[in-house]
Amino acid sequence: MKDIKKQMNSVKNEATGKIPYGFTNDYMFRAVFQKNQKALKGLLSAVLGMPQQEIVSCEITNPIILGEAIDDKTCVLDIRLVLNYDKKINLEMQIGNILNWPKRSLYYTCDMYVDLHKGEDYAQAQPCIHIGFVNTSPFPDYHNFYSKYQLVNVENGHVYTGDFVLIMIQLDQVNKVVVNDQNREIHRWVKLFMAREWEEVLQMAEESDAMQEAVVTLRNMTEDEKIKLQCWARKRYEADKKNIYTTGMERGREQGLEQGLEQGVKAFIKICTQFGRTRNETRQHLEQEFELSSEQAEEYLEKYWVT
Repeated sequence: MKDIKKQMNSVKNEATGKIPYGFTNDYMFRAVFQKNQKALKGLLSAVLGMPQQEIVSCEITNPIILGEAIDDKTCVLDIRLVLNYDKKINLEMQIGNILNWPKRSLYYTCDMYVDLHKGEDYAQAQPCIHIGFVNTSPFPDYHNFYSKYQLVNVENGHVYTGDFVLIMIQLDQVNKVVVNDQNREIHRWVKLFMAREWEEVLQMAEESDAMQEAVVTLRNMTEDEKIKLQCWARKRYEADKKNIYTTGMERGREQGLEQGLEQGVKAFIKICTQFGRTRNETRQHLEQEFELSSEQAEEYLEKYWVT
């Protein structure tokens, strides 16, 4: 306890102004919560509504070597972990692309759930929870700060199984939520994530040891040149993706209007390959921008995708 207070005082004396890369940078998010178990347990406690003293074990199963170069076009910086030896959790910060988020998050959850070794009984399948921090809602008509989904009977709300849980936390709703006892802790964490100045994060963390651990680790990470380089690479990658959504997609739509759907899709696929998009990413873009089914998008890719 004394050690973290001492480290916090050091941060207060040294860190001022804008934070170069904060928690909403997915690489920094990964780095902080992989590095600091106390911060990770505090965050999980807040998200799951679980007393922190009940979290006895938190093992990350997909660690990365922090600071080492990654393929920023394909790397998904989610954190997979086993909680208390009996629950699998997938945790991620996703500020940029939320295209097909419901299917994506369900895929991650199913992928964890079916990870049984040969010969194991179905009863050994562990409950799986997906936790996603997203900048905005993937549903145009639904905006809620904290949403929790399970498999339920649509007639009476009876829970079919508690083994599948998907939690979505919408960052852009943090200032609109009515704070109560049920969401107070996670609300404070999100406010911490959204802070852009050192003075803000220091103030937000005053009442929470776990948040102080996160802030001290954040400070240490921002002093590491290798970590900063990877954060910059992720920021650049997100900017490139945004360019696809603006100039590239506008060009594709314009050609589609001028030349008809077929030629527009063909031009759009070419643009995506020029920007280094994967085939799967391109198919998702086609579905959204041209209102195609997955099967229709795949047919166009068979005709026009060139590697």
